[in-house]
Amino acid sequence: MYEDKIVLCVSNAYEKKYYMNDAFASLPDDIKDRLKILCVLFTEEVGGILKLEYSEDGTLMFASQADEGDLLYDDIACGLKIKQIQRKEEELLTSLELFYKVFFLGEKYEWFHHSYTRFVPAAQTWYAHCLAERANKRCAGMPKSMNKANRRFAMTIIAFATQICLKVWMIYKKLIYNLEYGCK
Repeated sequence: MYEDKIVLCVSNAYEKKYYMNDAFASLPDDIKDRLKILCVLFTEEVGGILKLEYSEDGTLMFASQADEGDLLYDDIACGLKIKQIQRKEEELLTSLELFYKVFFLGEKYEWFHHSYTRFVPAAQTWYAHCLAERANKRCAGMPKSMNKANRRFAMTIIAFATQICLKVWMIYKKLIYNLEYGCK
């Protein structure tokens, strides 16, 4: 379906700008905000330009570059910061990959179930299951001949259901945290 890399978002330290691809407007606002914070903080700390893009197989990749005259940009610090983000935000990045593979590449959930359950906690697996079930229903019930307005409407409904799943998952995560640390 997609032959080239698809850009999710870009942050530019030189022009002090951030760009989010309009094709991902159906992502929940919380996720968009987290991506914006992540990218802007990266470029403020390391410098240069950070681009998050999907490869042909749906893997989310970080690409960073700098102008030739930028003496403050450090390739080693950039690599270390990317590895730190990948460890710290593993669940966000995994969810974004799953979102892309299901909604954009049209892959079925069963393939994901086996490869993702060993990496993610039960709550995230449940969230991914909710997301994929809605996508499977969308793929099965939406003929290719359907016009764009109806497809957009269906995608909006699916995005809304995804936001609900995400909110329930976040409440579950907060509840577990409160139980572990005795907070109210």
